[in-house]
Amino acid sequence: MHSSLERPLPKEDLKELAKLKLKESLIESKLALEYLDKGIVRNAAGKAFQAWKALISALIALNFDRLSKDLREEQKEWLREKGILAPTSKLKPLSQMLEEKAELKGLSAWTDKALDLHDYQYNGPDPDLVFSKYTDSETAFEDVKLLLKTLVEYVERYKDLLDEEGLKLLDELKNALSSA
Repeated sequence: MHSSLERPLPKEDLKELAKLKLKESLIESKLALEYLDKGIVRNAAGKAFQAWKALISALIALNFDRLSKDLREEQKEWLREKGILAPTSKLKPLSQMLEEKAELKGLSAWTDKALDLHDYQYNGPDPDLVFSKYTDSETAFEDVKLLLKTLVEYVERYKDLLDEEGLKLLDELKNALSSA
């Protein structure tokens, strides 16, 4: 299975952490697609969100020096200890920081979509748009696919960090999403 993901995260080795988080993002993406294929859209939305969250963590690790430049010491420490794991409550500011300091254009808008899917996972379709931005499962279904396609594009930039299993997952996802 994916035993490398079942051990404590190597927060001291940022490159190793990034490798694991990139792979995790692919595993979660594959699960999201499997749920979509079965028509389980809310669970697919949750897996897509988890995949995106893992990607953000990897991007923070890969861009840590750029992100921590000009931060006060306590901010650097927070980023190193907590921010590196991309807490859900901080995804927006972390994505904005990545977009600005690491020049990852469009990242914060995609994070907004991931957070919308996270809400959908818990609340389902909401005709009143109070608890979810989705009034039907079809729209959420399409957003899951769009988010996963974008995630694959980001992971593709760092595919040299993937092991053989990760490269296989990436290819499987690209093929599945191109025919979806």
